[in-house]
Amino acid sequence: KMNNDVIKYLNIVGYDGQIEEMELNYELLEEIHILHMKRFAFNNYYVKNNMGYDFLYDIDSIKQRLFNNKGDICIGHNKLFGWVLENLGFNIEYYKARVLLGSSIENAPETHILIGVKLDGKTYICDVGLGTKHKCPIRPLLLSNNYQESFKFKIDNEKYSLITLQYYDISKNTFTDIYCFTLTKLTYIDIQLIIHWVYNSPKSRLKELLLVVIHTEFGKKVILNDKLFEYDQNNVTISDVYDLNHILKNEFYISI
Repeated sequence: KMNNDVIKYLNIVGYDGQIEEMELNYELLEEIHILHMKRFAFNNYYVKNNMGYDFLYDIDSIKQRLFNNKGDICIGHNKLFGWVLENLGFNIEYYKARVLLGSSIENAPETHILIGVKLDGKTYICDVGLGTKHKCPIRPLLLSNNYQESFKFKIDNEKYSLITLQYYDISKNTFTDIYCFTLTKLTYIDIQLIIHWVYNSPKSRLKELLLVVIHTEFGKKVILNDKLFEYDQNNVTISDVYDLNHILKNEFYISI
């Protein structure tokens, strides 16, 4: 029997298929991945404002936040998404990653988490929780060297199979390294260390600025401090944030 909270999740994100007749295939994985990113916002408001003492990362606490329009950082998003996938019957693993986006590997701590989904003899990388105004995938990517909508994985076998997700900007003929990771399984203590670092380290990126991100049909919306960026295809509109609570509620489904 399907877990009631999985059904609740599918209803919240807007899945309109027959839940009882789900087939575990890439099409289903892709659909709920996209739906999650369009419905649940990345939100570091509580990290920036030193409110981490309220933030537990057991699955019930994560569900409480996301189901009640609080948003979350990558750990909450990807743990919830992974929990849903497991309950649907998918075979998953968690990996830790270093977000690059201009930083060197040496200066990028392992504070991001990803999901690997084993399906039909292949591995797909899922990430519904990357908070950035840069280009990032909205659907699962096959772990391979091939281009997938301007994204590709660079697999470096000389560095213990270090894998780097890259974005290729065809208009500028440039590559951007988004994050790097290995296929070492994440452990419980890894997650506790990530949470502690993100909420407490003075070097935590998420303590420096307000960052809220949600994806749309043709792009994404991003609050970065006091500015609202609206990306649509290759265009961006920038405006001032005068009423944060109003914009969060109406544009990002967030209630602080």
